[in-house]
Amino acid sequence: MILNRLKFALAAVLTGSSTTLATEPDIYDYVIIGSGPGGGSLAANLARDNSFL
Repeated sequence: MILNRLKFALAAVLTGSSTTLATEPDIYDYVIIGSGPGGGSLAANLARDNSFL
């Protein structure tokens, strides 16, 4: 079930925004997948450092 969700999310990302990613590769410093305990605290720490998330 989780694998199917990951496949769907990956397909949506690859088909929907692939041209944006290819033409503007350095928009973000980091990309955080998930907002659980690890992702949330990592995002908070990176935001304090003024990183583009």
